[in-house]
Amino acid sequence: MNSMGDDEVAVFVDAVHPTMRLGPWAAGRPRNRCSRSSRRAAAIASTFHGAIDLESGKTRMIEAESIDGKSTIRLLEALYPFVVCIHVFLDNASYHHAKLVKEWLSRPGRRIKLHFLPVFCPHLNPIERLWG
Repeated sequence: MNSMGDDEVAVFVDAVHPTMRLGPWAAGRPRNRCSRSSRRAAAIASTFHGAIDLESGKTRMIEAESIDGKSTIRLLEALYPFVVCIHVFLDNASYHHAKLVKEWLSRPGRRIKLHFLPVFCPHLNPIERLWG
């Protein structure tokens, strides 16, 4: 990141699957509690694919019915109209490695470089704290 030009940015990308679960409340009334951990709970919304730029604090999110190669491409398209190159740091989820994504990135004029974080290292991806 120290060698990036003024017209380059670095963003961190991940997906979240928000759910709503009911839990006991002190007065005995159920309350809503959001959780990322259980997809079996009743979903309160679609899933989201998002990116965060730590320098500017800006975020970009898209809503998707499912997280896959198509939603990855939609998010990448939403990121890059204003800079020469975007360095995208993301986890090793299969949809980030999808053939569809690789083909899209190989087209002329794409200004996105993917950098994959080590496996099982969500603590290295700052967007995880945004989802929390």
